[in-house]
Amino acid sequence: MERGVKRTIKTYNEIAEIYDRLQYSTDVSEEIIESFLRKFQGQYLLDVGCGPGNDTGVFVEYGLDVSGIDLSERLLRLATGNVPQSSFLLMDMRRPAMKDGSFDGLWVCSSFIHIPRRDAGATMKEFARVLKPDGLMFINVMEGEREGKFKSRLYLDKERFFTDYSVNDFRKMIEDEGFEIVDEMIGRERK
Repeated sequence: MERGVKRTIKTYNEIAEIYDRLQYSTDVSEEIIESFLRKFQGQYLLDVGCGPGNDTGVFVEYGLDVSGIDLSERLLRLATGNVPQSSFLLMDMRRPAMKDGSFDGLWVCSSFIHIPRRDAGATMKEFARVLKPDGLMFINVMEGEREGKFKSRLYLDKERFFTDYSVNDFRKMIEDEGFEIVDEMIGRERK
């Protein structure tokens, strides 16, 4: 495993409790979740890079059967405590050990940003593989040109690896892997 990815996992293990508190206080926009749910026609959802399980918990409240995967053992322990009715697995999203067509939907919120660009296309192929043919995926990234390790004072100046994309490059990657874009939102991260 690459040093940047290993460092990111180590950082999330070190800041798990802080991250959990901050994520619950700055949850994903209800508008985005509701937009996804209006289009979602299934029951089985995979929360890819689930962290402490805050989004998993929201989807469970809507009656969905949700599983979560992450590479941070400490975040997964928190997720299990936060959402005991879901199953959580220590697993790399780049190589999910799941059967083809296992899920009606994938929720890839603020996690694909940690995948190195050289692994992005293969990871998208894996997403397509575990998603049912008529399934729905939500995925978000940050717009920009950076790729590498960066620090944040919010998270104790610990390094995490990030990859940004131009809007056109990300659209092309999604379409190249056979996905159809059914909705798109371009916005700026709130400070």
